[in-house]
Amino acid sequence: LQPWALFIIWAILSIITLCIVLIYHKEIILMLDKFAHSVKLMGIVGGIIFYLMIFLTTFPLIIGYSTLITLSGFIFGFGIGFFISYTAALTGAITVFYLSRKWFKKSVGKLLHKNNSMGAVVKAVEKKGFKLLFLIRLAPYPYNVLNTLLSATHLSLKTFTGATALSLFKLMIHVWIGSQLSSFSTH
Repeated sequence: LQPWALFIIWAILSIITLCIVLIYHKEIILMLDKFAHSVKLMGIVGGIIFYLMIFLTTFPLIIGYSTLITLSGFIFGFGIGFFISYTAALTGAITVFYLSRKWFKKSVGKLLHKNNSMGAVVKAVEKKGFKLLFLIRLAPYPYNVLNTLLSATHLSLKTFTGATALSLFKLMIHVWIGSQLSSFSTH
């Protein structure tokens, strides 16, 4: 039962969340619509606040990254939502990578040596470079955790930035979904 405990907890929470969404979908959409309207009324300040919220979620242990990316599409539409999400995610990733490398590289390295699977991923990225880093950034690994873990590699900031910048075009999917959710709020 021990190895399955986290999965069971995740499954239970997922089922509860799904039930809440199915039961209260109209109320949730209405609440999101009111929130979106409030942020839109703020004008550029609302965009800056949203940028900062996404930026902060690129740091480890801060949750809500994917939710905020999707909400940016809901609130600002596809074009502006993608611009805000992309720039916040990229500048946040670069900031976390740089600060983690500067202040926590040894600590992160020790953590990777204790965890064989994560250590193997980092070693593979170091060996293969840009191509593998790009593919890993496309994979559904926790974005904010990878920003820190990759700081323990010997990859240059330029390589990290290039691979991350290219991989972030995947945000188009989340932002588009969010922009399509706004069509539900008018019905």
